[in-house]
Amino acid sequence: EKIQALLQSGTNLELLEMLTSALGNAGTPAAQKVLVETIADGNIDLRIRTSALVSFAPPMTPSPEAETAMRALVNPKDENNLGTNSLFILGVMANRLGTSDPERSAEIVQDILSHEQAFRDANQTHFFLGALANAGHPSAYEVIIPYLDSPDSHTRVDAVSALGRMP
Repeated sequence: EKIQALLQSGTNLELLEMLTSALGNAGTPAAQKVLVETIADGNIDLRIRTSALVSFAPPMTPSPEAETAMRALVNPKDENNLGTNSLFILGVMANRLGTSDPERSAEIVQDILSHEQAFRDANQTHFFLGALANAGHPSAYEVIIPYLDSPDSHTRVDAVSALGRMP
């Protein structure tokens, strides 16, 4: 509660970024709860909210609440990039759960795949393929393959990267 109050204070942004990083490294359900609340609080400085989002990347077992919060944030048209980067983080979460909870991991990957058209329509294919790269899940193989024929070289590179992360 004290950390949450400090994050809401908006003072000393560098310290607050370090706090979100420490919470991410802790990885406990309580720490993840504070990070989720920070990301969702539109009154908190965007820099701190982004730092909280990125803090889900270190190795940890994501809580179901954190996963639900990330799913709710996905938005390919978000100008602040929280909605696009949340898809990246979902990929990381799927990867983290790959061995400990393969069923939940596969469900997250299916959720990522369900956003393909929305990200394509918003010209955010980079984020979509990046999320699949982060997940490294073989169920995405057939979806990624057509991107290898894209006329855009960046998209082809993203597709190769995603395939390269699969077992």
